[in-house]
Amino acid sequence: MKFISSTFTALILFFGFGHAGFAQSSFNKEDAAELAREAAQTQLNLTENERSLEEIEQALDPYFTDEFIDGYMKENVHKGNEKYIVYGSDFTPYGIPFFNYDENMKFSSENSKLKLYQFFPAEDEGPVSYEDHFETVEFTKEDGSYKISSIQYSDQEPKAEAAEEKKEDDSAINVSMLFTNTFEDLNEAEPFQNKQDLSFLWTSYFKAKNFLTAYYQPDQQMDSAYYGE
Repeated sequence: MKFISSTFTALILFFGFGHAGFAQSSFNKEDAAELAREAAQTQLNLTENERSLEEIEQALDPYFTDEFIDGYMKENVHKGNEKYIVYGSDFTPYGIPFFNYDENMKFSSENSKLKLYQFFPAEDEGPVSYEDHFETVEFTKEDGSYKISSIQYSDQEPKAEAAEEKKEDDSAINVSMLFTNTFEDLNEAEPFQNKQDLSFLWTSYFKAKNFLTAYYQPDQQMDSAYYGE
């Protein structure tokens, strides 16, 4: 009986505290666009005032991988009057592209990386000119969260598959099936000693299942309100 109780408790703790990683697995186009926006604003803010090297790294850390930050610092951070500063430019190395964040942006995956990209038509007027090209922000998971790992420019559209969206009802079904199968396996491995033990575990099972089902069930109304749909 102690074995069964311990196993059941471990399952509850595992699924309860493992939700943060699960949430990251649903990283989608809206999340990628929002992260790119905030990262671009952070880069812009770094051009306004002098900061210590530590302050610059801390500002970049929520949005970029360690390797990206190292490259950005080497290319863009310069000694100011007292501390350090980034000089503003339309072509800053490691700079976030000037996305318009409309419906023409595309979101795709390649191996373990995700890509947000947009087509930029040729421009031959004004001080800046360029040919037709694509600009891409690549995301890689680091320390449990997706962060920007590279900025890419290419004449051809990035070769990648459309990123899959997480099905809204998968979580609740999987939680129920897992707990049901677990109880069947445990019952075969170690018979219950009496009805009181069975009643205790079964009551706890339903409480845990109802809690986890509600916890994992996506809130469609909140999502729609947040993204303005």
